[in-house]
Amino acid sequence: MRTLTRQAGDAVSVQPTPAPLGIQRVLVALDFSPESHSALRYAVMLGKKFGSTLMLVHVIEPVLAPPEIIIPEAASERAVGEASAELRELADEISDGCRVVETAIRRGIAFFEIIEAAKALGADLLVLGTHGRTGLTRALLGSTAEKVVRHAPCPVLVVHRANGRG
Repeated sequence: MRTLTRQAGDAVSVQPTPAPLGIQRVLVALDFSPESHSALRYAVMLGKKFGSTLMLVHVIEPVLAPPEIIIPEAASERAVGEASAELRELADEISDGCRVVETAIRRGIAFFEIIEAAKALGADLLVLGTHGRTGLTRALLGSTAEKVVRHAPCPVLVVHRANGRG
């Protein structure tokens, strides 16, 4: 937001003013789904409007497999590399008119790591997408978005994919 101020000789200068809601740092949680891409679009709009810094985070969750199945470390490192490349690509795409200073890959349970990232990075707003699961699917898989909303240290904007739902 900008404020016009009058100076001597009727010259007008434009001076940036702080965001009215104090939205300086926006953390965007991405799982690379269409829903998280919708959330990123909202975060970019907010970032441009308030001059906010966007921080993009992706969480790689542990693979739960029976003990007899061994998952090679190389597969985990490949997942980190692919996620890092995807985050860099998204950061480059939105860099026009938006400040992105940080991308981060975290490992662990998604809702917990998103909350911890928001705390560590001092986020003023957390933006994430939701798959909108209901019923048995939600009961079995849980809702990352719901857990984040319940425990986040800052306001949370939850975004559905733009396809006619909510």
